[in-house]
Amino acid sequence: MSTKPRLSILYTDAGGLLYERDNDRARDEVNRYLMGTFDMKAAPLSTYRQATNFLRDELISAKITHRQWGEAFLRGLGLSPSAEEVDAYVEFFVENKGHFLQPTTGCVEAMAYLHGRGVPVWIITDTMHPASVKLGWLARMGVARYITEIFSSADLGLSKNDPRIFKEVSDRSGVALGESCFVGHSPHEIRSSKEFGLLTISLEKGLGEDHYIPTLRELPALLERVFLVPEAAGA
Repeated sequence: MSTKPRLSILYTDAGGLLYERDNDRARDEVNRYLMGTFDMKAAPLSTYRQATNFLRDELISAKITHRQWGEAFLRGLGLSPSAEEVDAYVEFFVENKGHFLQPTTGCVEAMAYLHGRGVPVWIITDTMHPASVKLGWLARMGVARYITEIFSSADLGLSKNDPRIFKEVSDRSGVALGESCFVGHSPHEIRSSKEFGLLTISLEKGLGEDHYIPTLRELPALLERVFLVPEAAGA
């Protein structure tokens, strides 16, 4: 008789794990917007991360509003935006972030595998957006149908730097820690989820993870080695 625990739920990150963004194209769109709107003579951003990482911790944990973030960013570029210009930039930036996305290697297949075996997939994401925005992105990529729940740091007021976000989501699921795992790729989320007590699977090696896989293509085989995965419906 197997001593492996049953897999009853899988928690996962979203950006950089389920999907990836063409950051060069996204950066170029932001530069084009800023130069056109504010008559800037040179492109202000050399990388997309200059925009996405600006006051990121404060924004994703809802310590500041989108408007406060947008105004601080524009003023940091030496601009003096009106309230209308701030609102327009924030609206543009949020919309632009949803473009240039594609599923990562093995994502659709791995999520379909879990869905076919009745294993709920709950996303825990550090993001400036409400969960509904991320769900819309995933829908455009054909992934949303496999996702059961999405929890946004901006909605919860907690980021994955804090193990409490994993406790909050785990408590909502009601699933025992031993029957669940977290799939991530960033040092802070692997550390915090492991500190909370979840078995960790990382797509980056050397983060202190319990298991490493190079892509989501390898996820089903790993899960079957570690857990008792329910059989596919009709099997």
